[in-house]
Amino acid sequence: MLKHYIKLITNVNPSYKNSNYKKTKLKIIKYIKKKLIKNNNKVELNKNISFYHPKISFGNITSLNLLEIDELFIFKYYLKNYKFYDQFIDIGANIGTHSIINSKLGLKVLSFEPDPWHINLLKKNIKRNKTSNIKFFKYAVSNKNKKTSFTRVLGNTTGSHISGSKRNVYNEIEKLKVNVLSAKKIVKANSLIKIDAEGEEAKILLSLNNQQLSKNDFICEIGSKKNARKIYQKLKKEKIKSYAQKINFRKVKNLSDLPTSYKEGSLFISSENFWKV
Repeated sequence: MLKHYIKLITNVNPSYKNSNYKKTKLKIIKYIKKKLIKNNNKVELNKNISFYHPKISFGNITSLNLLEIDELFIFKYYLKNYKFYDQFIDIGANIGTHSIINSKLGLKVLSFEPDPWHINLLKKNIKRNKTSNIKFFKYAVSNKNKKTSFTRVLGNTTGSHISGSKRNVYNEIEKLKVNVLSAKKIVKANSLIKIDAEGEEAKILLSLNNQQLSKNDFICEIGSKKNARKIYQKLKKEKIKSYAQKINFRKVKNLSDLPTSYKEGSLFISSENFWKV
């Protein structure tokens, strides 16, 4: 079960350039392809936390890709540190995997997902897992309240985004309108906030004030060098610490330490905690 790999990654350097990381990543992918072939797989993270995970095609990838090594590092953080938080906020919830895990850990959960198709899958996943403390919202999150164009990437709907937030899209697309909420209105103290907003991460973080940044912790992907620069400058100005997966979750000291794509892993932002798994 995946709980074996959850234990194993404690001793794996999480940098995408590390040879042990690469070997472990391939082992996990091989295990997932071989063992998680059912439509609803029961995934065990440890002896207390398990959840049902549907097998769904998003185009070129499937929901099983949401269980690979970079996600397991984040799951491991949840398991070790959930007691430090009152609430989990899932920005870009997709089918709700992260929301369901934190719900099962006992946190109050707010999930935000704009794509109507993903929302329908999210509702079914919540029902299948019998979680009662998740509130989901049919909204994207950015720096202001508005209604705007949304680009659904048909070849990989996990990469769908607010129109204009990505420069190059190499798949067929379709456009729809979605409602957007201001991050400043939803970020409350003592929350752990996961941001997977497909290019909107800089706008989200730059819209928050010092108290919102210092009284909460964030796990986010960064999708471009431009966004990395903006986030680095914001955190430096506000004197907020961050820790990057690409440098083994050590403290960020220079702009080059920040990830510039999902391939380089996550950024952990926290004034009071450090990354520990």
